[in-house]
Amino acid sequence: MKTIQAPRRRRTAAILIGLLSAALTMVFVEFAVRLALPAYDPSGHIRFIDGTATRPLMGPPNTSERQIKNTGDFNVIVRFNKYGLRDDKNLKQSKKGDLFLVGDSFAFGWGVETRNRVSEIIEGLSGRPVFNLSSGGGDFDNYQMLLDYAARMGAARGTAIVVINMETDLANYANRRRPKAKTATTPAKPRKTSFSADFLAFKSRLMENSALYFMITSIVHTNALLNAIAVKAGLIRPNLKAIRGDNVDSGAIRSSAKRMRDLLDKYPGFAVLVPSRANWTGNSREKVRRVHMEFSRELKNQGVRVLDLLDSFNATGEPLSYYFKNDAHWNPRGHRLAGRGIARFLGAADK
Repeated sequence: MKTIQAPRRRRTAAILIGLLSAALTMVFVEFAVRLALPAYDPSGHIRFIDGTATRPLMGPPNTSERQIKNTGDFNVIVRFNKYGLRDDKNLKQSKKGDLFLVGDSFAFGWGVETRNRVSEIIEGLSGRPVFNLSSGGGDFDNYQMLLDYAARMGAARGTAIVVINMETDLANYANRRRPKAKTATTPAKPRKTSFSADFLAFKSRLMENSALYFMITSIVHTNALLNAIAVKAGLIRPNLKAIRGDNVDSGAIRSSAKRMRDLLDKYPGFAVLVPSRANWTGNSREKVRRVHMEFSRELKNQGVRVLDLLDSFNATGEPLSYYFKNDAHWNPRGHRLAGRGIARFLGAADK
């Protein structure tokens, strides 16, 4: 018996020593990456304070954080002011004629420098101060909470510009339980299998906690051969394959339009429609365009002033070039296009 157990114990000990060595090596490499490539350190990456039933989703007050994409699309520093907003203005110094832009990650300026955001473009072209109240996610309920929050902080009653994300904002708002607001980095819940849900959650945790994982995925994303292999293996889902917003029914259209009317009744202004990328790619283009048009008409039927950016993007001939290649948001060119359209609309509305 002894001659049989001894080799087993040695093998077990060797395996344990090997596992421990591998774990220590991973820890060493993890901290080496954090020291050598601080931009990859997730502890310095952008975070938001989740919203509740009474508080909007917003950033940590008085902080500077890095917003970086492992695909290489962007790497910017985001600064939050004392209010937890990405803005350099004092809400108490706002005046009645000022503009208050509110929305999700599009209006927030996901992935772009502050100076290149739609709010700064509008301000430069219109000559009117623009206070950006936007956060990294949320929906119409969160937008109203952001406006309510600004009012509590001393903001004047100016003109609200509500930026509507047609991929994610439409929902049945009536009599629903208000969910906790989530950021634009929160992945959609997989619908196929529990394995895919667990895998996606595991990837998300690694991305939020490991500089080594961020470095490895950055290499894979930016190397054509490795990227192709990962896509074929199902480890990476191409950006344009993950578009949401094609499952909106007529009830959600009516409910969303009424919810927006109620918001703008309290904070007068107008709505801006950010078209879904599914207008130009995928197999649901006709349905997505129909939803877009029906929602625009329903808003107008509800008495809401609407600026529809769909025509502006269509007129360029290359609408998807105004979005990041590997991310759902506008690149700086997209912000300029939207900002010019809103500035023109403001000029026409003021006449």
